[in-house]
Amino acid sequence: MDNAQYKGILWQARCLLALLPMIYVLTLMWWIPEGAKYVPGLALGSLLLYPLLGGRFERSHTLASSQKFLIAALWGVVIVGGVVYGLKGGGWKELRAWLAVALYLLVFRGLNINTRFLMVVLAVSAIGFGVHSLLQYTSGVPRVHGFINPIPYAVAVGAVSLVCLVQAVFGRFPTWQRIILAVAGVFAAVAVFMTRTRGVIIPFVVLIAGMLVVQYLLSHKGRISRSLMVGLLIVSGLVAVGASMMEGRIQQTMNEYDAIAEGNYRGSIGVRLQLWLSARHLAADAPVLGHGGEYRDALEELFEQGLIEESLYRFGANHFHNQYVDVLVKKGVLGLTALALLLLAAFKLALSSPSGDWRRYGGLVVSLLFVTAGLTDVPLLHAETIFLFLVLTAAISAVAPPEPRKATPSAA
Repeated sequence: MDNAQYKGILWQARCLLALLPMIYVLTLMWWIPEGAKYVPGLALGSLLLYPLLGGRFERSHTLASSQKFLIAALWGVVIVGGVVYGLKGGGWKELRAWLAVALYLLVFRGLNINTRFLMVVLAVSAIGFGVHSLLQYTSGVPRVHGFINPIPYAVAVGAVSLVCLVQAVFGRFPTWQRIILAVAGVFAAVAVFMTRTRGVIIPFVVLIAGMLVVQYLLSHKGRISRSLMVGLLIVSGLVAVGASMMEGRIQQTMNEYDAIAEGNYRGSIGVRLQLWLSARHLAADAPVLGHGGEYRDALEELFEQGLIEESLYRFGANHFHNQYVDVLVKKGVLGLTALALLLLAAFKLALSSPSGDWRRYGGLVVSLLFVTAGLTDVPLLHAETIFLFLVLTAAISAVAPPEPRKATPSAA
């Protein structure tokens, strides 16, 4: 083996090591119990071992510059979360997740990813979600959830499904590759319905429909009729599958609505409404940094003052079933501002891709799904979905051509 071949193998090994945490987050993390707890160690090992394989970090400066806002906003979330945790306690698992991914993206910023490589990883991820969900569903699990809560699981599966479908619709790939991506995306989409999660399924279907409308508007005249027909078939099929799986949940929603109209707030929707109403008192008591881990004591005080119902007090919620309300109560205005900047940075990063490019729409649908799912739950409170959101957002942005005058080869 000559020196050039040795350097080539070494470079490929460094690239694989750099991308290993990203691959794990999109695949194996979801297939083993408590898979998220291994991510910080894997990321740290990748950071420490990478230089030992013989080299410096090879970055695209254009890509690194476009990721700067996202990384800065991410560190804002880490800093505010660390201050709140130090002063008032809170969830160490959540803070550890933010810190691990912040360090990982800071070190490996600007590292280009090969398009085909990411395509394969996403297809494997979507198919893996589909198989795992199908096994649970056929074994009699009423709401498919992997190894975590059904709601964040639905967000994760939905995000991967959407990106696969975006690649199939907008990607300029050979037909056979687009077919594979479409099949993988639809398979994962069915898994989303298996979770029976109302707050995720509704925005998920809306985003698929919106994606197809955009594709319809961008298509030239010769392809409009075919694209519209295929799009209508996909949406109709998903709606039919979803309706059959969600029949019980739809009836439950109607029953809960009737109960609320009669003044009964003990159902799932009623408890959420109570939590959101209680938040105005809690936020007013600690507006800057929130209550941190002391929010339960604050809720008890509200109960003693007669400001919340006993059903809510006995419910013992771990969070407020709304990402923005939860952050406002626990981390105050500073925490909510940091989160808003992070989401804004994710949107800005997606929009930095060329118009009509799959990377733009892929980044947008991921951000939009997390933003809308955050209206009824807390996807960015769970370590698993924190990792997936940031890794997926960064990976999509990293599929960018290297600088014209700099020989920066794509990873993997």
